[in-house]
Amino acid sequence: MKGHGRAYAALFVSALGWALAPVFIRYLSAHYDPYTQSFVRYVSAAVALVPWCVYRYPKELRRALARWRALAAIALLVVFMQTAWTVAIYHTTATAAQLICKLQVPMVILMSYLVFREERFVILSFRFLGGTALALAGVTGVLMRDPSVRWFPALDLAFALLMFVNVCWSVYIVGSRHTCKDLHPVPMFTVVAVMVSAGFLPVMLLKGDTASIGAAGAWVGAIAFLSGMTSISMAHCAFHYAQVRLGAAFCTSLQLVNPLATYLVALFLWPDEALNALQWAGAVVLVLGSILVVDAQRRAGRALPPADVNAAP
Repeated sequence: MKGHGRAYAALFVSALGWALAPVFIRYLSAHYDPYTQSFVRYVSAAVALVPWCVYRYPKELRRALARWRALAAIALLVVFMQTAWTVAIYHTTATAAQLICKLQVPMVILMSYLVFREERFVILSFRFLGGTALALAGVTGVLMRDPSVRWFPALDLAFALLMFVNVCWSVYIVGSRHTCKDLHPVPMFTVVAVMVSAGFLPVMLLKGDTASIGAAGAWVGAIAFLSGMTSISMAHCAFHYAQVRLGAAFCTSLQLVNPLATYLVALFLWPDEALNALQWAGAVVLVLGSILVVDAQRRAGRALPPADVNAAP
């Protein structure tokens, strides 16, 4: 696709930011409980976005605020999704979490087929159906932590939460792409980030340990701010910019690079990130299945209509 250089660059930024998210979350888990960490990271994202948005996109910000009802629904979904994602990483490795969440690829393509006319004719292809089956088999292999039990995956709390995240993420991506068609992605997500922060506040007060914010210290606070700025504000805004121009299914499919990047970074920090041979075999099958899904989308994809000029960077 010619003329989409900025969209591809934005897609790369989002992939890198989301690849680092599980690493940040696991590092911060030693200092915050899941509910406090979610609040701190999203407040950091909002603090990073609001001043820039007020300075750079004042008109677009007013338009986004006028759509507060739709954005509030997206924000509520994010509160549930982010809480489940954070708690799941407290119960598994960062790499395994990324691999299981790759099931979002066929889910997003399916929802894109149902919602966006320009992304249809994918789900009925043999490559999509075969790739989805391989992805399911691959996830089963990734969950086989005990090589002596090869026929049944470890259906633990982390798996259940990550599957919930997959469903929520699919709805979030498709809903956000629909919203971003007539809203600039940066002000749109700025409003969402502020609403999500407000949503996490009562959750933290009821379930979290607010004293840990001060006890963690300035260094941990700086890491939390960096996490919110890179893996939330930058990654989400960049992805929404890219998916309006390249398509939700295509952009989600290219997030398959996340597990590899996550693994390479996490391997230097924690010895338990290493996967056994069976889990690596499952990971290979999962990626191969997802590649088939990507190929199905590529073969059946149609050219997207010109993007709304309001969404320019």
